Formats: sequence, C-alpha cells, structure tokens
Amino acid sequence: MIITEVELTIVLRAALAALLGFLIGWEREVLEVTKRARIVALAVMTIASLVALTEAFYPYETARVVASIVTGIGFLGAGGHFAHLRRRGQLGLQADPG
Repeated sequence: MIITEVELTIVLRAALAALLGFLIGWEREVLEVTKRARIVALAVMTIASLVALTEAFYPYETARVVASIVTGIGFLGAGGHFAHLRRRGQLGLQADPG
C-alpha cells in the first residue's frame, strides 16, 4: 500500500496538532483548569484533520470550514460559561453586569 503525499500531509498535520493540543491540555491539567489533556488533543486533532481534508479536496472552501470551526468553538465556550454560571447559581437577568 502506497501512501500519497496528500495522505501523508493530512496524517502528519493531525499528529502534530494532537501533540500540540495534548501539551496545551497537559499544561491546563497541571494548572488545575477543568479541561483534560486528552479532550483538548482530540479536539485540536479533529480540527486539523478537517482543515487538511478540506484543503486537499476542496481548496476553495477552506475559509468556510475554518469560519464554521471558529463559530463552533465560540458556541462551546459560551456553553461552558453558562454552565459555570448555572453551577454558581448566577444564571439569569442581572441589572449589574459585574
């Protein structure tokens, strides 16, 4: 089985992204932030794979995919923020934003 240059590029990008994402997650775990290293590594590897696949097969659609990923990450961040506020009992309308 021969691996093409495109396949090798996709695999290498995903592996590098997973490694860097794991390092970021590991740092957060050491600093006792709630996210785990494996979750961050998996998310970053998935994002890198999607972008690499899009660049390989649909080169003119890469900007749309990246924009969708950024939007999705924003929704995840907002959801995490609301969950944090709900656990603290502060979710609701407030006159004072502070």
